[in-house]
Amino acid sequence: MPRSDQQPTVPPVSNGAPAPDPSGVVYRRGTDLDGRLHAPSPGIAAITGHPPGAGVGEPGTSFTSLVHPDDRRRLREGVAAAARGGGPYEVAYRLRAKDGGDRWVLDRGREAPDGSLEGVLLDLTSPLEEPLLSVLRRRREGEERFSQIAEHIDDVFWIGSPTGPERTYVSPAYRVIWGREPRRLRRDPSAWLAAVHPDDRDRVEDVVRRRAARGYEIQYRILHPDDTLRWIWDRAFPVLNPEGGVARVVGVAEDVTQRRKLEAQLRAAHRMEAVGRLAGGIAHDFNNLLTVIRGQSDLLL
Repeated sequence: MPRSDQQPTVPPVSNGAPAPDPSGVVYRRGTDLDGRLHAPSPGIAAITGHPPGAGVGEPGTSFTSLVHPDDRRRLREGVAAAARGGGPYEVAYRLRAKDGGDRWVLDRGREAPDGSLEGVLLDLTSPLEEPLLSVLRRRREGEERFSQIAEHIDDVFWIGSPTGPERTYVSPAYRVIWGREPRRLRRDPSAWLAAVHPDDRDRVEDVVRRRAARGYEIQYRILHPDDTLRWIWDRAFPVLNPEGGVARVVGVAEDVTQRRKLEAQLRAAHRMEAVGRLAGGIAHDFNNLLTVIRGQSDLLL
């Protein structure tokens, strides 16, 4: 199995032409992932069945059209996250081969100085890579379970930094509660705090920065694009690394606007009930006085 810090090389043959290397493919492609691979090494034929000259796929087709539909989102998000941080990316996914079968590959790359992506595709489908493939399959199953949970709950599940209010991930419920697209946070993690009501923003930022490593629970208002105010109940929990430090913070944000309205109505009802009891008590005492006055008046008459 190839070491994680090595990239496969293309071994030369006696006539000077490169021989196919089934272990990996060196490539270049655009950052939008929708173009074709630029001059991939000959090993591409062993993985996809397409010769290097075809650029992987028929003319006019994109590289992502060869990626399994269930894996395209993970590929895009992995590359986008690495591009934001200026570091390398490493994503495992399936490619649709020319014969219709799926081949697992591990895509390792980085952004080149000219803005394109350069990297290597490692074939994980070979028997030598079966242990790693099994690990990746289990990891993918875990990611799918997480995705199913995160995408089907009404509350916003989020992941953030232990040092600031930025959010690096929010579940799709963010689109409903905040009224904004989750991908906006991938471009600008501070957009989460920008949506908080100005009167609550400093308090929220102070709590998050001071208590993120210990966890916190806070309620605040957000400004929805439809010009309504929504109350959010936000709870955060630290996630520790093996050394005992805080690696990240995860949390759940719930829209409690309707609950607060019902609580306000209940409090108003309790106040009215208290006023009614007070008025009833006063009326009863006054009626007692009137009874005495009436009795004495009857005696006088």
